[in-house]
Amino acid sequence: VDEGGEAIDYKTIYSDHRMVSGIVQPFRKKAYKNDILLDDRMIRSIRVNSGVMSSLFKVPEDLVP
Repeated sequence: VDEGGEAIDYKTIYSDHRMVSGIVQPFRKKAYKNDILLDDRMIRSIRVNSGVMSSLFKVPEDLVP
C-alpha cells in the first residue's frame, strides 16, 4: 500500500487461541501499521450458534429458482 509514495506494512496478529464448542478461536487481536500498534482487542467470551434461529438462513421462496 502506498501513502504519499511510502510503502506501508499492515499486519494483524491473532493470539490466545482457545477451544470453543470444538472450534479454535482467537481471543486476542493486535493490528499494526509499520510495526506501530494501532489496535489491541481482547475478547472475554465467544458463544457458537447460541440462539440463532435456523429460519434466518432459509432462502425466501420467491427467490428459489
